[in-house]
Amino acid sequence: MAREIPNIPQGIQDQLSKSPAERKAELLARRQARLDALTPQQRQKVQDRIDRISAVPVNKRPSLMQGLRLGSTARAIKARIEGGMSLQDIVDALDTDEKAAVDWLIDQMIAARSA
Repeated sequence: MAREIPNIPQGIQDQLSKSPAERKAELLARRQARLDALTPQQRQKVQDRIDRISAVPVNKRPSLMQGLRLGSTARAIKARIEGGMSLQDIVDALDTDEKAAVDWLIDQMIAARSA
């Protein structure tokens, strides 16, 4: 039986008590269940995305992922502006991932400008 750790929810304790192999097997099973629920077109779209990411060298993947997050954030900002929100309200409403993507872009632009 797993040792009880105070103030940590039981679900998290259970997850922490699993071996890395058990956690990986559970992750793969959840991933497969999600894929099985998709239509063939949706499944192909997911596979295409996996293939695009796999084609990028490992050292370039963080930039790729930030770029993808940034694209998603830009689409969300554009939709909110078109919906009538002010830019200040939109910036205030960005979640952590969206803020990180915008910060990354600004940092990259500053670095490129100063180079």
